[in-house]
Amino acid sequence: MSKYIQTKQFCKAITIIVLLSISLSSFGQWYLQHPYLTTSTLRSVNFINEYEGWATGDGGIVLYTEDAGINWEIIYQNDSCDFKSIYFVNQLKGWVVGNKIGRIIFKTNDGGNTWEEVFHENWFSLYDIYFNSEDIGWAVGHEILHSTNGGNNWEVQYAASSYLISISFADPTTGWAAGVNGLIVKTINGGQSWTVQNSGHSFLINSIYFVNDLLGWCVGANGNIIYTIDGGANWIQQNSNTTANLHGVYFSNNLFGWAVGEDGVILYTEDGGNTWLHQISGVTLDLFDVSFQTIAQGVCVGHLGVICNTIDSGNNWETKNTGVISELTGIDAIDNLKVWTIGSGGEVLNTTNGGLEWQVNDSLTNQYLLDIQFSDDLHGWIVGWEGTILHTNSGGTNWIDQSISGSLIFNSCFFINNDVGWVIDKNGTVLKTENAGEDWDVQFSISGVTMRDIFFANELTGWIVGANGLILKTDDGGNTWNDESVSYDYNIFSVHFSSGSSGWICGNGFVLRTIDGGVNWDEQPIPTDKLLMNICFVDDNNGWVCGSEGILINTQNGGDEWTIQQSDTEKNLSTITFSDTDHWWACGAVANIVHTDNGGAVKIEDNFIIMDKSMSIDIFPNPSWGVANIEINISTDSRLKIDIFNRNGGFIHTCLNGIKSKGNHNVGLDCSQFTPGLYLIICQSDEEIISKKLIVY
Repeated sequence: MSKYIQTKQFCKAITIIVLLSISLSSFGQWYLQHPYLTTSTLRSVNFINEYEGWATGDGGIVLYTEDAGINWEIIYQNDSCDFKSIYFVNQLKGWVVGNKIGRIIFKTNDGGNTWEEVFHENWFSLYDIYFNSEDIGWAVGHEILHSTNGGNNWEVQYAASSYLISISFADPTTGWAAGVNGLIVKTINGGQSWTVQNSGHSFLINSIYFVNDLLGWCVGANGNIIYTIDGGANWIQQNSNTTANLHGVYFSNNLFGWAVGEDGVILYTEDGGNTWLHQISGVTLDLFDVSFQTIAQGVCVGHLGVICNTIDSGNNWETKNTGVISELTGIDAIDNLKVWTIGSGGEVLNTTNGGLEWQVNDSLTNQYLLDIQFSDDLHGWIVGWEGTILHTNSGGTNWIDQSISGSLIFNSCFFINNDVGWVIDKNGTVLKTENAGEDWDVQFSISGVTMRDIFFANELTGWIVGANGLILKTDDGGNTWNDESVSYDYNIFSVHFSSGSSGWICGNGFVLRTIDGGVNWDEQPIPTDKLLMNICFVDDNNGWVCGSEGILINTQNGGDEWTIQQSDTEKNLSTITFSDTDHWWACGAVANIVHTDNGGAVKIEDNFIIMDKSMSIDIFPNPSWGVANIEINISTDSRLKIDIFNRNGGFIHTCLNGIKSKGNHNVGLDCSQFTPGLYLIICQSDEEIISKKLIVY
């Protein structure tokens, strides 16, 4: 979608206007789908009861759960900030701290849907925050800040000799803060004075936690854990059984506790730390914080948005957001709702609602996966590096390992039905199965070639394509392959046939078509010289090609004419699939998935694109699940009106209409009642009209 959405409204007075008389339908409607909730690193998690909790982290992101961490939604995001810690005292009042070219504190009075900046100084950062009531709180960094009026005002209580990273209070007056070089300070009078304690150590303390005024723990660098039974007068080393840096610690009572750290480490104790045991987190990314609502229910968060939760004290941890940003290398749509995709780190994901939500599956491997195909709802195959072949006959509920030993790189697979299929090795070997992959026989092998893609029109007729113009064709089910290669200059990546005679290939800036089964190939005019990596046709006329830098081109007449459509991403799109003429998905680098449910055509016409630098608009989070924050900046005092339209141009709602002074203005838009889909935010001032899209999940 173009950055500036077209609108029928006319601007009366415009400083700089660019009018492009182009139908928006030529740009197309594709929008990003997110297989992962977020890839922002999460640094803090906080629960106020058994069910309700918040998490926060880089990019000013705030997440919320109301079901004990099973499901999360993004409720706020401010890209200008990095949040380090979050704390709520009840369902409505909470605070975050972090940095925004200096230390910041934000406050919310509505459960995190909107946040107000209540403190900002261009000096260092803040790392942790704690409130023991709606009014009394502390924040730590190079200093300890204190508030007595709910965070509206802050004063310095203590200037530390080193950075303080973490703070914990056992009661309203007794608290500790800890940080760099083993520094621990304590107060017994609500912070009126702070006294340095002798920790006996110089390691970086990342987290401190007290369960009462005597018993507490610190964790930090190189697996160090120390604890005290006398309020910090003495600190004793505990054996953590790890050298991994530990970032977070939490105790449910005097005995049961957890510590989390780098490379997915989770430690558990049920004897107050005398014995620390490893639990299997299921992730290898750094974990930064942990919180338990009960002895059984807990959540930890970490690098690249990873979220894990447990309902059995950590005997089993389930990944709720993987934190994985691998390249998505293959995708296949079974119907308009069921889609599967795979990744370069062995990831297997699927959706049952057209991509609104994606489920991470156990794939049995961490190999680089390259292709996936389902022959029906139940039967599917995945192939990849090191001879990897995975098969399901249960719709993905279970995957069976059918891998072949050896250094084979299976670039592509194709199944003509539930039993008969082929896989190709990058280096020139073709294998066939006639029993759903239980057995594989080498059909053909050739040296000195690079095979990339295979396609069969029926059980007998198929093609293989690859580098240096390679095209091989079989008319006997793969028993023999004939060389029908084109010019060496064509670096072919993908092949697709809509029938036994009509087919297309694509590659480094070209699309070729044949209407005689591959005897002759003609180059088609395309509006790009980018690398084209995958091609699909739903029939003889309607087809799509995807490629580098998010390129998507479409034809509706068999390739005689091709049109570029905006994909909503600038990342490489390496593979594309469809379920019918309207429903298409493409995916590629950094876990990008783009989708259209109307064949890519936007149904708003006869409009103009208007661009002007005197007003700007931003929307976050976008896509939105709850409240979307619309931020507008105007350069002069002006009447400001914001209207919401659906993707068909139908008016939905006016969320602002009035005189506003120059500067920034924020409007909250409750999207919870909106039907999932694409919406247009039209912003009109006295001088111009601009607009931006909003995706509601």
